[in-house]
Amino acid sequence: MERWGLLPAIEAHSVKPLSVNLRSYRDGKVLNVQPFLHYTEERYGAPYLHIHRADFHKVLVDAARKEGVKIQLGSSVTGIDFNKPLIRIRGKPDFHADIIIGADGLKSICREEMLGHKDPPHFTGDLAYRITVKASDMRKHPELRELAEKPAINLWMGPSSHAVCYLLKGGDLYNIVLVCPDNLPEFINTAKADLQEMRDYFVNWDPKLRAILDMVQETSKWRLQNSHEMYTWSHDSGKFTLLGDACHATLPYM
Repeated sequence: MERWGLLPAIEAHSVKPLSVNLRSYRDGKVLNVQPFLHYTEERYGAPYLHIHRADFHKVLVDAARKEGVKIQLGSSVTGIDFNKPLIRIRGKPDFHADIIIGADGLKSICREEMLGHKDPPHFTGDLAYRITVKASDMRKHPELRELAEKPAINLWMGPSSHAVCYLLKGGDLYNIVLVCPDNLPEFINTAKADLQEMRDYFVNWDPKLRAILDMVQETSKWRLQNSHEMYTWSHDSGKFTLLGDACHATLPYM
């Protein structure tokens, strides 16, 4: 982002976490702290930032359009000719290009076209609750004020599960991801979650985490899936390659 001149725009929408705090699920006791603020800049020459996906996309889209990139939405790929190369699009003319990059995510049509067979993602046995709460509401709670005011990654580690929390939107939102065993029906990958079921699962966890979960108004469960490792990400023609989750999907806990 810095090389492309986009870091100032990214930073304007970001939060810089001071540290990663690993906590016991039982009582929230901090077991380990890894400083982040200066470490990442010294080690990697760039800051570590938390930014909402929509804000990140907007910065990239605005920069791409400024460079003359044409973004064509509403285009479902139905097939690829790897040698010409061209993309077949449902209900639209074929799209010709010099090089094609397939970056269409975990459920990639492009990956299946290159492999020549179906390659659906496989279950991991885990799911994630994805939640945001207003940091302003947390600041009214004496025991939660520090979590909402001090930017950090707080990670509660427990049996078969963990909770990851951090600030977004300039500190206005507290983002929460709860990873626990998958109990979704076989053919349902996302579903609106029952709040009481979620709270009951974490009933024996740190009172601070439970206090945050008591503030949640709604949430969804997302099945965590992954793809099988590929021998190669590029086609022999040299005119097509895969990028991102289409070829090396990464789970939130890596």
